[in-house]
Amino acid sequence: MRALRGFFVGGFDWDGSAGRGPVIVALVTLIAIVFASPLISSATGGRLSPAQVDSVLSALVLVQLFGTIVRRLHDAGRSGWWLLLAILPYMPALMLLALLALPRNTGPVRRETKVARRVGLALTCLLALFLLSRFFWTDHLVEDETMSPALQSGDYVAALTLFRAPERGEVVIHDTPGARDQVMRVVGLPGERVTQTDEGLAINNTPAGYASSGDAVTETLPGGASHQILPFAGGPASLVAEVPEGYVLLLGDNRPFDAAFASQARLSARIVPASDLRGRVVRIIASSDSWRGGLPAWVAGMRWDRVWSAPW
Repeated sequence: MRALRGFFVGGFDWDGSAGRGPVIVALVTLIAIVFASPLISSATGGRLSPAQVDSVLSALVLVQLFGTIVRRLHDAGRSGWWLLLAILPYMPALMLLALLALPRNTGPVRRETKVARRVGLALTCLLALFLLSRFFWTDHLVEDETMSPALQSGDYVAALTLFRAPERGEVVIHDTPGARDQVMRVVGLPGERVTQTDEGLAINNTPAGYASSGDAVTETLPGGASHQILPFAGGPASLVAEVPEGYVLLLGDNRPFDAAFASQARLSARIVPASDLRGRVVRIIASSDSWRGGLPAWVAGMRWDRVWSAPW
């Protein structure tokens, strides 16, 4: 009980010191978050990803976690400035393990200034608020040209968590069971009948509007949703997408690449439960030709004109 109080209450006091008990509680808490995140994500039907749940749960104990690290550093005779290592991936857990091994200091204590501790606490609170905000948004890296020209391979996007029914024309993230998530556009709504001919899409026998603009074509769906597409020459005339209740039809803007109407099997795969849509894409956070070569490659390949743009 004393160790629990030392972590959950004492962690807010960055001026004091702490023994190994609160550090053990911190480690157990981190392990519990790792195992609980996928379970909670499943309980939400995938609406919240495990990464989102992990961020929210971590935000709730971040101040106590960092405070416990600082207090244990003081107890071991080290400066709280070592907390800066915690911003690196996996370092909080590794630091906690290392702090368990450090003996208690009996000599002079080297501490950072009180102002530094106050600044560190304030920055940690801001970081916790940022992590808590992940309840309302998620991120995704686009890895193909399905949504070109609106989205390109290498676009890193932010999407608002979808707590309502999707609307026609919205770009959404689809949680695909057993495969990587997909980003596509909502075209057909529950109860609708969607067909595609050489002239384009028709929804419940109402044709979409089309206007050429260079290599792309502006498509206006029934209801007024408008966006650019790369057109498809058409598929078998017999193919019809009948969207049942609780489902939506998703299509890529790059119709030749998507080729949803190329076969009945591909078309059926585009009719998905609305509950499997995790978010509505609202911003391109960053865009790079290469995300796999480290920071120099990211910066060298950065498409600055796409940074913080809207994918319309």
